[in-house]
Formats: sequence, structure tokens, C-alpha cells
Amino acid sequence: MIRFSIVVLAASLAAGAAAAGPAGDPARGEELYQACTDCHSLDKNDVGPRHRGVYGRKAGSLPDYPYSDALKSSNIVWNEETLDKWLTDPQ
Repeated sequence: MIRFSIVVLAASLAAGAAAAGPAGDPARGEELYQACTDCHSLDKNDVGPRHRGVYGRKAGSLPDYPYSDALKSSNIVWNEETLDKWLTDPQ
């Protein structure tokens, strides 16, 4: 019975790890982010708003950036799903 329990536990852990998705690749992320730096920075507003702290933030909510009315009223909260959708076609 103990052997069966260990097998079930191991299978459950493996399934949970697979469902969580692959780990991030910081080097690849840094490489991809270079394309964003023409308009964005982590800590200061430029052509686009600063990015530090964007995850979990409501779109259009930085008080010191002139967002469009459409973005300010979008009710988007930046998370994995919304960022993925936005970055696929930001226009």
C-alpha cells in the first residue's frame, strides 16, 4: 500500500509540474525585451509608459503617463493572459 501511495504521489507531482508550464528563460526574455526599449523603459516613461510593476497593474493607471481614453477605460489588468494577448498584436 505504501508503494502504491508513493507512485500516486509521484504521478500527481509530475502532473502538477507539467500543468504549471515551462520555467522562464531570463536570457531569452532580456533578448526579446530589447525590441521594446525603443519606446519603453523599466523605470521611466518614454514614448510608452514604464514597465516596472506592470504585472498586476490596471492598464492605463499610471498617473504620470498620458494614456488614450480607450486604454484607460479598458478595465484590462496585466497578467499572463492579457499581456500575451496584447503583445501578440499591440495595435
